[in-house]
Amino acid sequence: MAFVLPVMNLRTIGTRAGICFGFRPLSTSRRFRGVRRFHGVKMNADSSYTVVTGSEGKVAVLTSSDTIDSFTGDLLVLGFPEQKDSEGYELPEDVKSLDEKLGGIIKELVDENKFKGKAGTKFSARIVGDSACKRIACFGLGEETSKPKTLRDLGAYVMSTAQGMKGVSKAGVHIDAMSKGQAVSITEGAVLASYADTRFKKAPEDPPEFPEIALLSFDDLSCVPDGMSISSGVLLARELVDAPANFVTPQTLADTATAIAKDHDLEVEILEQDECEKLGMGSFLAVSRASDKPPKFIHLT
Repeated sequence: MAFVLPVMNLRTIGTRAGICFGFRPLSTSRRFRGVRRFHGVKMNADSSYTVVTGSEGKVAVLTSSDTIDSFTGDLLVLGFPEQKDSEGYELPEDVKSLDEKLGGIIKELVDENKFKGKAGTKFSARIVGDSACKRIACFGLGEETSKPKTLRDLGAYVMSTAQGMKGVSKAGVHIDAMSKGQAVSITEGAVLASYADTRFKKAPEDPPEFPEIALLSFDDLSCVPDGMSISSGVLLARELVDAPANFVTPQTLADTATAIAKDHDLEVEILEQDECEKLGMGSFLAVSRASDKPPKFIHLT
């Protein structure tokens, strides 16, 4: 399959360049005139994985055999399917035992918040009782519990909630019978939510901490690097699109495409202006005149 991309100044082509160059996970770290390349995935001694998110820090995601009953982290986030019964929400069987252990607090919070599991609905609370975990949150998955967007939103919610609470160093995520696809999307959402682009502004004096995120009752290790690799490509695309035109020039994009080809065993052909003229690419050359930079036609296969 071939990707053909005419590359001029980013002022001219807008977001198209970033989208095309974010389609592959990246495995090396380089810098091209203000555009960061993100590391791929590194497995740690504790079977967790980390990915570098720009210059901001690291996000660690791990699979865990812990159940919601045995989890000892600081924040527990439960994903619930939607129920439309007007009589109240019936807790899933795997949550009922924890609810009983906590004296019925989860059911009480669900009823108090009129929670039905509708996609994207959420609440969090501090809990007391016989549990090592002192904070709990509930997130609605909707009727279709495997929608990637909803699951990415769940991952983002876990990250933002953990970072917004003092003293949260480890968060656990639980979905009944979690699938690999669900785990990949949750990982994507968590990593993307952790990223802040500070290339062109002062970094915060008190940068946010990066909690460890555990996928509970789930042991498929392959899902985490998959999700992190996808996120790495998305972050590269964002940095290309968000950078000003004097940083991301046609040459910058050509260098980035060359590096992607080298990293992933692809072939790249870059046509210069004179080559485009010989091929009679009049429309392409006409558009490129909007920029003071010479155009480059990039072909990745």
